[in-house]
Amino acid sequence: MLLYGPPLAKARATRLTARRVVSLVRVEPGLALSWVARADVVSEGRDDGARYFGTSSVIVPADDDATLRALASDLHVRAAVLRIARREACSRARAALDTARCHLEITLAPGRATFEVEIEAELDLARAFA
Repeated sequence: MLLYGPPLAKARATRLTARRVVSLVRVEPGLALSWVARADVVSEGRDDGARYFGTSSVIVPADDDATLRALASDLHVRAAVLRIARREACSRARAALDTARCHLEITLAPGRATFEVEIEAELDLARAFA
């Protein structure tokens, strides 16, 4: 006889199958990249002589939420945004960039998707002064 706690309950039987409905969306890479090419880019960054630290915001406008969600989930678009951020970082650094570490965060708002890229990279000082 239990003197404390809730009473014992029988475990539910395990289901053999489970149904899940998934909606898949395919983005045309060329068309998606043309959206990114028209994006507004805002960047800021600095280097301390050995490393570069910066942030780039790539703002992609679109009319409907389905297009924004599709662009935000597409790997081609994400890679293009990272290339834009690296190009912006290269234009601001005093020397060539070595391997970069990036953090990508995507925010969806009505009418636009904002891709925030934080980038940190070692400066390749040997190539800069060679």
